[in-house]
Amino acid sequence: MDHLQQPKKTILDTLKGNTPLYFLLGYLGVIFLGMLLLMLPISAQDGQITGMPDALFTATSAVCVTGLSPIVTAEHWTLFGQIVIILLIQIGGLGIMTFVAIFGLLTNQRFSIADRKRFMEEKNQNELTGMVRLIKFIILATFVLEGVGAFFLALRFVPQFGVIKGLWFSVFHAISAFCNAGFDLLGPESLTAYQHDPLVLLTIATLIILAGIGYTVYLDLWRMRKGDRLHLHSKIVLSSTAILLLGGTVLIFLMEANNPQTIGALSLPEKGLNAFFQSVTTRTAGFCTFAQDKMTQASGLGSIFLMFIGGSPAGTAGGLKTTTMVALLLGLSSALRSSRDVSVFRRTIAQEVVHNAFVLFALATIWNILVLFFLSITEKAIPLGGLLFETISAFGTVGLTQNVTPQLSVTGKMLIALTMLYGKLGPLTLLHALIPKARVQNNRLAQEHLLVG
Repeated sequence: MDHLQQPKKTILDTLKGNTPLYFLLGYLGVIFLGMLLLMLPISAQDGQITGMPDALFTATSAVCVTGLSPIVTAEHWTLFGQIVIILLIQIGGLGIMTFVAIFGLLTNQRFSIADRKRFMEEKNQNELTGMVRLIKFIILATFVLEGVGAFFLALRFVPQFGVIKGLWFSVFHAISAFCNAGFDLLGPESLTAYQHDPLVLLTIATLIILAGIGYTVYLDLWRMRKGDRLHLHSKIVLSSTAILLLGGTVLIFLMEANNPQTIGALSLPEKGLNAFFQSVTTRTAGFCTFAQDKMTQASGLGSIFLMFIGGSPAGTAGGLKTTTMVALLLGLSSALRSSRDVSVFRRTIAQEVVHNAFVLFALATIWNILVLFFLSITEKAIPLGGLLFETISAFGTVGLTQNVTPQLSVTGKMLIALTMLYGKLGPLTLLHALIPKARVQNNRLAQEHLLVG
């Protein structure tokens, strides 16, 4: 009968019930708007319309806080274009829902339960309570840290470029560094001119590290003042971050110390500084102090590994995430030892978390292999090693390149742009947005064992 028929779902109803799809469409909307603005003649220094592939690629890279670009930012874009790019970076770094929250707070709007749930999912939180307080903390921490970073960069850039240009460079690079974007206004060689400058390199490195740790860890450390214990998440993030930074620094130092094309010609302290910076920037930032295609093969593989892992949840970094990799390794160790529990720091990790870590790793690996396969077909003139570096850099939203990005065909640019979006949203979020959930069935099929291994 008609009165028993279920009402048809509208697009708005679908969005309300599918948060991942809400995020996907939100990011696509911002990317599309950014592309249109970057295509305007006022955005390009030559006064011409920038082609859609380059504008779309740049907008995607900015919103996904990656830093890959087929054109040199400092040479192609006007001040208007640079402002568009840094706004896209800020939106991508904070997140769509955080920007929604900013407008809500400015207009004294109340946040619905649905809004709070979206905040919770965007920031990878497990509890709904305190979400508005967390958003306020994120906004305050972001602008304070970016402001402090801009101040220290201004100590170098203002004397070098003058007051107006120096302040603009300071603000731009502080935002780009804190959002782990990697866009710069210094030319095609990025920070190579500052190989000898600890002030610039350490300021940018600190911003990258702080943003890559994640806001949840900040709050945890803040609450320790009141006697609260440090949660397992924060312990894993801090310890794994320290291990990866130290391990990456040692590897790059040992492999590149005698390479005159990277850091071989520098003094011993400068070699250490630049090795440390390379280890930091591979954690999804994209700035560089030497040509990435001049590294030894060992350093290149080490950088690919660091880029694939990326930063930590609830921050601005991309990649598989440190906590995912730790859960994956602990799960493997537990399986090899035939242990029932997966434990670390005298705490047991839920089996669901370990299962999700394996799923994320599988989805990330499969995606990158497929993209690399298609790139090997469309970009035959580019070495496979360079394509692998580019693919992982895009997935980790890093922005480092072995001079591959400008050589990509239109098809190659679209594949890399999709990979940046895949890495920014996360494999599970993107696939949940596009694949409908399976219906719950009361009747289950008979179970049968399968031989594996």
